[in-house]
Amino acid sequence: MASIGRKKYFVGALVLTTSLSMSGCVQITPLQTRDTTPPAPNSPQDSSDIIVPDEADTPGALDALRAIDVALTATPGAVVELGLEQERGRQVWEVGILRTDNTGVELYVDRESGDILRETPLRLSREQTTAPAVTAHQAIETAVQTIPGRVVYLDLDSHRSNIVWEVIVQADSGSLFELYINAATGEVVKQERYDD
Repeated sequence: MASIGRKKYFVGALVLTTSLSMSGCVQITPLQTRDTTPPAPNSPQDSSDIIVPDEADTPGALDALRAIDVALTATPGAVVELGLEQERGRQVWEVGILRTDNTGVELYVDRESGDILRETPLRLSREQTTAPAVTAHQAIETAVQTIPGRVVYLDLDSHRSNIVWEVIVQADSGSLFELYINAATGEVVKQERYDD
């Protein structure tokens, strides 16, 4: 029923725009076509959205696994997403957690000190509302066994009707790779180079 209402609105807007254009009140410019498929809520759009660790890593800087440990020590639950972000000139791990009370929280963990800088509520996606059988730790271990390097992004997502861990690894060579790891079985179901 809502679809019919939208069609009527679209037709009405089209008639009005055409009338205004013909009267010289409005100039119509051609629309550019683009992909209108909405991205996953927190998915990076391309490799320029991925922040990789500083080239000159400071000894003791937190990797993804240690950032998860810090976050889960502060807030028990299941990690459902993780990404490296830049905040006020420093790199921080954003760690999204499904709490034991089924609410979401995002913790910002300083990459150098391991301090939790702040926390904000996290709106959970459909895929993130249930703790997966394969933990974030296990998904990271599988990813770096498949592509030696370091994880810079991880998120629970869906792929071909299955819940998967979308994991982006910066390989030892510096290239980025995206892997989908089945969140129920731990099997790598997709692997590709992650470039623009």
